[in-house]
Amino acid sequence: MNQSAIPYHFGGKEGVYAAVIDHLVSELSEAAGPPGDMLLAELMERFTRAILHGAQARDRILLIAREQLNPTTHYDRLFAGFVEPTHREICVLVARATGASADDHLTIIKAHAVIGQALGFAVAQTTYLRRVRRTRLSAEDIDLIAGVVGEMSRKALQ
Repeated sequence: MNQSAIPYHFGGKEGVYAAVIDHLVSELSEAAGPPGDMLLAELMERFTRAILHGAQARDRILLIAREQLNPTTHYDRLFAGFVEPTHREICVLVARATGASADDHLTIIKAHAVIGQALGFAVAQTTYLRRVRRTRLSAEDIDLIAGVVGEMSRKALQ
């Protein structure tokens, strides 16, 4: 698409950015799969794979990190479309494991800590890659990381 077509199709830069956010939400939601009756370990494995897999994984993480650190008016789209539903689903599973309410403040903190395990491999990926002397994540790396994040999520709540 040429630059002069952007205002016609998207209404300008803000419209392009909104379309990128909508695409990101759709892509992550599809990769994470539909909510369902699953265990926390399984959900965290799927979440980890969703954020680490694919050619544009780094770009997705950069966009999410940017929106977390300096939210634009479009953060609401990202939050409502992917972040909040995923966070709530993890809260439900944490609550089920601990016997607390899914809306309890401590449950939300625990869910956030569980999510942080996966995000650590996304946001601090360069450190991990240097430690294992690689330049990029392989499918095998992602599977191993997802398995460990799932296992540690389960064990953290025992």
